[in-house]
Amino acid sequence: MQFLVIVISSGVDSLDREVIVPFIDAVGDRVMEPCLNNLSPLCEVFLVCLATVNRCKPGFSFGKASVVSDCDAVWHIGRRGKSDNLFVVSAFCLYIASGPPSVEPLTYLEALDHLLDAMLLICSHRYHSDDEPLGLIIIPTICDALSHLLKHNDDNTSAYIRTNPKLLALRNVLQSLRPNETSVNDRYFTLLRRRLTSTAAGLLRQMDSNYDGGAHVRIAASAISENPSGPGHELMFCRLNGTSHLLFVPGTSE
Repeated sequence: MQFLVIVISSGVDSLDREVIVPFIDAVGDRVMEPCLNNLSPLCEVFLVCLATVNRCKPGFSFGKASVVSDCDAVWHIGRRGKSDNLFVVSAFCLYIASGPPSVEPLTYLEALDHLLDAMLLICSHRYHSDDEPLGLIIIPTICDALSHLLKHNDDNTSAYIRTNPKLLALRNVLQSLRPNETSVNDRYFTLLRRRLTSTAAGLLRQMDSNYDGGAHVRIAASAISENPSGPGHELMFCRLNGTSHLLFVPGTSE
């Protein structure tokens, strides 16, 4: 399935829908089995594949009978993964940001909390060893997904968003990463700020539009430099503990 992701992301036009859809459906049926280890790399690459199709093949139809058409079930695959599995978190974020969230409000809010947990853990330097650089690589992807979720909230979710303490905590963290803050002297947090250069301002603007008193958020957003055109996405290959992974992440404006 990783090969399919590479082919689709390369812009190959001669892909046979009659072959691709049954293959993706077969993988989807497998990863949706309750007994399957939800941290399996198969779940991860399944989400990356769906996101790549959405991004690179707009208008591609799976059909109503496809397992992919059950958006809540697909989102559940991403939410089942714990926040300490950053590969699954990254894949879930990529899938979320690849299209409008056509899911139930509870599914939406659970996903929002799940991504906030992961981002706050990265921002507080809770990941170590191999997960430390991995967290820095994928945090722009998480930031993009959170911005996408906040942009597509509705009356059923906006009240919860305005009072979510995790969002308030994240706002404070992003404010502390402003270039003029003397507290950002640690090498890790310097790298973190650089990785968020092109995405944090957009997330803060979405926070601004969801909070009643958004003046402080506007100040924070204006203080973080931003590349208006945004960086391109890069498909990265990673091999860790004998398992290969694909990371489709935003680059930086550096």
